[in-house]
Amino acid sequence: MVSVHYVKLLFYGVKLMFPASRVKQFKAEIKSKGLNDLRYGQAFHNYMCLDKCTQDKDFLDALYYADQPTAVAMITAFTDPTC
Repeated sequence: MVSVHYVKLLFYGVKLMFPASRVKQFKAEIKSKGLNDLRYGQAFHNYMCLDKCTQDKDFLDALYYADQPTAVAMITAFTDPTC
């Protein structure tokens, strides 16, 4: 399992933050509807429309291809709890 601390070190310098409210909405939707044959990172990427983002592309590409434990750690590491 990938730790949040490791993700922050690996992607040091990433400025992008996910609003906690949107992450919570995503988790609720995944719980009710499932992943529909998508990887967790891919489902989150699509839900947040991250293909439109131009900053931190390496991070976003890694998130898109991440398996569930890795994607959860990546999302958690860059979630802003104040939003």
